[in-house]
Amino acid sequence: ITHLTLEHLFQKRDVKLEKTYQLNTGGNTDFLNMHNRERLASKKKSKTESVQSVVEERMADEDIHVGPGDYVAWQKDNKSVLSGCRENFLKMYL
Repeated sequence: ITHLTLEHLFQKRDVKLEKTYQLNTGGNTDFLNMHNRERLASKKKSKTESVQSVVEERMADEDIHVGPGDYVAWQKDNKSVLSGCRENFLKMYL
């Protein structure tokens, strides 16, 4: 939700999203289960498509990365960074 909301704010401010990544860490069973590579592939695909669904123009594969960082038992969630450009001169990093 955080990542999608930030992307939406970039769009509303006429900032073209150039690159984005989201590395999630967490201490619940969802993150523990991502140690299984088959489950990880499915989760990574669905998370990436969720982010792609809100950008005006589909991003190139090399400009987007969404996936787990690792399982950290004492953590809940920790998310995201985006970079963009407004009117080809105002760089934004979040």
